[in-house]
Amino acid sequence: MRLALSEKGFGQMPEERNQTLNSASNSATDLSSATLARRIATLVNRGRAVLFWEEFWPAILPLLGVFSLFLILSWFGLWLVVPPIWRTIGMVLFGLAALAALWPLLRLSIPGKDQALKRIEQVSETRHRPLSSFDDQPAVMAADSAVSHRLWQTHQARNIAALKALRTGLPHPATERVDPFQLRALVVLLLVVAFAYAGSDKTRRLAALTDPSIDVTPALARIDAWITPPDYTRRAPIFLTRAAELEISDVVKVPTGSVFSLQSDSAEALDVTLIQNGVSQPLSSGQDESVAEIGGETAALNQFQAILDSDAEISVSSGFGETRSWQFSIIPDEPPEIALTGQPEVARSGALELGYTLKDDYGIVSADAEFTPSKDQPADAVPLYEAPELSLSLPRSRVREGSGRTIKNLTEHPWAGIEVTMVLTAMDEAEQKGTSPSVDLVLPIRSFREPMSRALVEQRQNLALDANQAGKVSVALDALLFAPEKFIDNVSVYLAMNTARRRLLVASDHDALRAVADLLWDIALAIEDGDLSDVERDLRAAQEALRDALENGATDEEIARLTEELRQAMNEYLEALARQMQQNPTAQQQLPFDQNGQIVTPQDLDQMLDQIEDLARSGSRDAAREMLSQMQQMLESLQNGQPQMSQQQQQMQQMMRDMGDLIERQQSLMDQTFQQQQQQQRQQQLEGQQGSQSDADRQRALEELQQGQAELQERLQELMDQMQQNGMQPGGQMGEADGAMGDAEQSLGEGQSGQALGSQSQALQALRDGAQDMMQQFAQQGQQGQPGQQGQQPGQPGGAPFGPGQQGQQMGRPGGMQNGMDPLGRPQRSRGTDEGNSVKVPGEIDIQRAREILDAIRKRLGDMERPDLELDYLERLLPQ
Repeated sequence: MRLALSEKGFGQMPEERNQTLNSASNSATDLSSATLARRIATLVNRGRAVLFWEEFWPAILPLLGVFSLFLILSWFGLWLVVPPIWRTIGMVLFGLAALAALWPLLRLSIPGKDQALKRIEQVSETRHRPLSSFDDQPAVMAADSAVSHRLWQTHQARNIAALKALRTGLPHPATERVDPFQLRALVVLLLVVAFAYAGSDKTRRLAALTDPSIDVTPALARIDAWITPPDYTRRAPIFLTRAAELEISDVVKVPTGSVFSLQSDSAEALDVTLIQNGVSQPLSSGQDESVAEIGGETAALNQFQAILDSDAEISVSSGFGETRSWQFSIIPDEPPEIALTGQPEVARSGALELGYTLKDDYGIVSADAEFTPSKDQPADAVPLYEAPELSLSLPRSRVREGSGRTIKNLTEHPWAGIEVTMVLTAMDEAEQKGTSPSVDLVLPIRSFREPMSRALVEQRQNLALDANQAGKVSVALDALLFAPEKFIDNVSVYLAMNTARRRLLVASDHDALRAVADLLWDIALAIEDGDLSDVERDLRAAQEALRDALENGATDEEIARLTEELRQAMNEYLEALARQMQQNPTAQQQLPFDQNGQIVTPQDLDQMLDQIEDLARSGSRDAAREMLSQMQQMLESLQNGQPQMSQQQQQMQQMMRDMGDLIERQQSLMDQTFQQQQQQQRQQQLEGQQGSQSDADRQRALEELQQGQAELQERLQELMDQMQQNGMQPGGQMGEADGAMGDAEQSLGEGQSGQALGSQSQALQALRDGAQDMMQQFAQQGQQGQPGQQGQQPGQPGGAPFGPGQQGQQMGRPGGMQNGMDPLGRPQRSRGTDEGNSVKVPGEIDIQRAREILDAIRKRLGDMERPDLELDYLERLLPQ
């Protein structure tokens, strides 16, 4: 029947039938029998493996579940908290559960070939069972044996082609039969949590089920050890238990005074031993109030601490045989160093000026000058006053290395005028003190013009140095009060002196005697200066209060309040000084100067106070203290000892001011010429849109510039004549300026604004050079006219009285300055002068820029969408 069907299928088209049989025959011969057998064997083996895994995984799940449950309970510490009988019961239960879980594994069998072939054919969704057909054999050939043979080969070729589509598929174990509620996911989660919870105590917790000797006490779970350097070193803590990560060497270098700390969450006894200076001593443990969760129970944290002040070694050992040790090398903290940079100087006002250098490992927090009498006092002497206190200014807070300068008026102290030995001291945050070599000097004493004032100050000092001299001082006051109508003009002074004498007679203790001494000093100042002494004292007190606030980190509100108080005290002092000079026209006239010898006006002092407040608000406290020190030096030049100006010197001062005005007008004229040239160039590009009217306007403007240039040249010639009349030589620079001005005037008359600009620039530079030469000649004449004046700096001009209503004009402050210099070649403060000190005082532009930067930082801090890292960085940039 099979042959007949074949004949029926091929009988109608014999040619196509032959082609199909030939193609199938060729395909069947492409693969050898061995290769075909290997392919079939591979598919069968893969199929058997898949079938085995589908049976093995559901069978092994119960055993894995039992083992996972054992690990979870053990790592969570169940066996550490239950009695031993429950450990035995647990061991029996887990053993039985494990045996029961093994039963499905014992029932497993290896799948056979037929099962594998059946699975492959089912997964591949093939028809006619191609793999099983490979075992078929051809039937007995019919008459047409050639056609039947070819038909068999075609059948085999189709089976071989079907091999490419056969697959075993992935295993699909039927786990829902064993775990229908998917509890295995929860088991995996609990296993991970228990693993993390057990930490380094996993092995001991697992062994607790079978080892009754293991109780709830855990092993040494954690040891944290670190070094905390002293706060003043500004060093970060060193974590010793992370030494490998931090690449710390075997010997750890730490500053002296560092604190070694060790903390453990184990209740097991720890032996911590400190070996220092060859002596071994155990460290005692302190129980911290904080607790840690250990094995389901709470345990206190054990802490050990030791202060390291020399090379040491610390070892730690536990009852479980764990040992750690560290060696420490101590970095010594050297005492601070301080030394004078030169001999002490005395300012014009009698204030003591000290320059000094400072150096320390981690920073100096305070410095002072200490005084002791050079000569031995009588054995029975009873001094009423201690040595004067002089706190030295630091260049900046916690300065490590730098130089400083302090001006302090000690003339009010009763020790003024006696020989003393001075030693400078500096102290760091570790309270170590460094001293300078001693210097012998006489404390500056104030000079008094009035004989009565001098006599009262002398008796005050006698009383202050020895209370036993009270009787002699009383007799001296009696003598001074003799014939008051001849020697005492002021009734108030007489009454005050008489009161001091009576108080001295009835004084019963040292406080009463000190009150008399202070009264004598106030009387002497009232005779000498009137009300000026009180406002001068208030001014110094305000300066000291502001300086202390800047050094001690006061708030911005406190700085603003003290600045305003200093401004008020300074104004009152200047007013009192002006009144005194009006009452005594023959007195010496005072002018304040900056460190460049430049006159400072009240407006400048007020501006400096504003800058001090701005610097303090922006966080530049060191620069604010430096500027305050400079202002104090300027005010010192207002007090005592300023030379009286002659009429000739006043004329010279006026010539210098005229010179500055001349330079300013020349600069302004050059700017106008430049603008006129720019307008001329623009008009030439407009193709005559303005016509003749524009040409007429330009000609009129050039004529005005020419006239202005002629006036400046005429004023310069007058100034040169005045210099010759006062014995000064104009010099070549003045002549060069005169010629350049003439050339500029001629060029402007010819309408050549470009050439006029070049001549005006030459004239301006020559005027500046000539002003510098004038300044030098003035300084030389001042030194020759008043030789031997202490504190007089070369080039410091005199001037009119300095006070309210008399605004001193600064020499050389015109606009259009170049390179930050005024016409006399001196740095302008408003452009940031280089003060030559360790702290640079910012100029107005710098302060404004700093304020803008701080505002930008605060604006960004308000943007909460920025990353936390950026916000933390911006917050650290703001001054604290």
